[in-house]
Amino acid sequence: EGLRTALELASRLACINGKPSAALDSARAVVKDAGAATSALDRLEEFFQLISAGCGIEEHLMIDLGLLRGLAYYNGIVFEVGHPSRGEALGGGGRYDGLARALGSPDPIPALGFAYNLESLMELSPDAGDDKSSATKRPLVLVAADGQGTGSGSNTGMLQAAAELRREGAVVELDVLNLGLEETMR
Repeated sequence: EGLRTALELASRLACINGKPSAALDSARAVVKDAGAATSALDRLEEFFQLISAGCGIEEHLMIDLGLLRGLAYYNGIVFEVGHPSRGEALGGGGRYDGLARALGSPDPIPALGFAYNLESLMELSPDAGDDKSSATKRPLVLVAADGQGTGSGSNTGMLQAAAELRREGAVVELDVLNLGLEETMR
């Protein structure tokens, strides 16, 4: 009976997709109806709040709780990146914390990775076929934590700064580990 209940819950969740707010509300209702804990949904909601905070990407984000990437080593969130003019994903990836250990590492290493289809990205590029790409003239910028805090507030500020710099044309890399400027530069 417990297995049947779990499979029914998984089946109902796998049908949920849409804008983050609506999808999370639907998922929360399904999980509560099953009497299960909502802590994973709370973390997912916090993640979406973090990545969308003031970056102007909210209208482009979707949740699909039935998305599978087809690789058994994923153990957390998986994602795909798409474009309205393309039917297939431009790329995707996910969380795979146990992969390093499965490959022989003595230590567990938290990991998140992705791959993309370079040909599809090049077709979307406004500089496609142009040997004098404007990307070589764009400033390269590193956004790092100031060392004053490592909570989601500092991440939000870093993401907002990176988004603004990108809007201004810069190529931006983020210190996602919140190491601070000195250690990041090392």
